[in-house]
Amino acid sequence: MTEKLEYVTYILPAAESALTPYINLLTLTTSIASVIIAILAFRITKKQNREYEEHNRLMTKPSLNDSTFIDNEQSTYAFSITNKGLGPAIIKEAAIYIDGEIVVDDDPLEKAINIIIKGKSVLGFGHETVAIESYISPGEKIDIATIKTAPDYSPEALKTTISESAHIIIRYESIYGESFSYDSRI
Repeated sequence: MTEKLEYVTYILPAAESALTPYINLLTLTTSIASVIIAILAFRITKKQNREYEEHNRLMTKPSLNDSTFIDNEQSTYAFSITNKGLGPAIIKEAAIYIDGEIVVDDDPLEKAINIIIKGKSVLGFGHETVAIESYISPGEKIDIATIKTAPDYSPEALKTTISESAHIIIRYESIYGESFSYDSRI
């Protein structure tokens, strides 16, 4: 004889709780809160990305500045431009003006120096031209002009002549394409 086992499964309904009528409302509230949190997280991330990009732009901003050096013992006047910014300056345009007129030549800097020193007691000069589309790296110094005067013509007098009659304007960009300008009169 074989034994038979029978199983009976009882399914009992869950006991009613005080929250049972509010379960759908709680589920909806949780869903809405999740959507709000996701939207806020997206907006915060977007804001952080804008701030990060602005930080990067500031960290790559070039700044061209000039300096003048006078050595009375050596009768020497020197004018240079240095990139004191944090990023490279990409030269887009450069112009030299003498008495308000732009100097046009294959080498406008050399021509401008020759115009300035004409009739002056100058023993010689050297210059470095800034090429269009060239880069001036952060901290790089370009010696625009070095002029040696004769003992009867002081470098200070030469500086006065240059500041009264000549100026340079350079338009340059950052690596992000932001435009800047340098003007030796300012």
